[in-house]
Amino acid sequence: MWGRNQIQETEAFVSEVRDNEGQQRVCQSLLELLIHYPVALLIGIGSVCATATMWFAPPFWTISAVLQDLGASDALWVGNSCQLVGLAVTPLAGWLADRYGVAWTTFVGAIYVTLVGFPVYMWLTLDSSRSAAYLGVGLFFGIAQGFNGATIYLFCAELFPARLRCQGMALSYNIGVSFLGGFAAAISQALYQVSVHIAPGVYWSITGVVTCCTVLAALFLQRRSLVKLTHRRDEPYFGA
Repeated sequence: MWGRNQIQETEAFVSEVRDNEGQQRVCQSLLELLIHYPVALLIGIGSVCATATMWFAPPFWTISAVLQDLGASDALWVGNSCQLVGLAVTPLAGWLADRYGVAWTTFVGAIYVTLVGFPVYMWLTLDSSRSAAYLGVGLFFGIAQGFNGATIYLFCAELFPARLRCQGMALSYNIGVSFLGGFAAAISQALYQVSVHIAPGVYWSITGVVTCCTVLAALFLQRRSLVKLTHRRDEPYFGA
């Protein structure tokens, strides 16, 4: 809280908020979001699909449902290693976002989830050894968790103008993470009953596809002038 309070707001943000201060109530701004920014809200929800799933399912559900033979200590440290690897790759994702754009980073992260979700999950169901657990959950899913989660906040925040940004995040990012991520373990468990070795992993890869398609659809709609994807940092956005 101390660090956040020391950050100076940009002149554009202060000016926009001051100009609109007292002019809009919460209900009015909420109505404006639903009427004028429904596409942006859907883009925000779709963009967090891969990230939310990687946050909630692999480091938690996998350990309790698939890697049941691990001892208590190893189970704890496999989950911890996933978080530590995620922290380690966060600066890389931030650097790439500065160099190539937040949409590019979101897209690349979603491709990674698509490619590793299913094969790594199947590998863990066939080999529940300690080394497989640390490599699969700790390393591969840790990279997915950290890389995707490092900049997804900025991607969603940029979808809305300053005066609507808080409510826009609440209705897109927070709903997406709460429901898509919050139910990821329950969905994985239901699919586990259908197919132990395949279904949950396919589901995880599909969440990556959803985010990839969301970013591409958003870029297409922006070219048609149907949505404005960034209200804060236009360049770079999707490539240098």
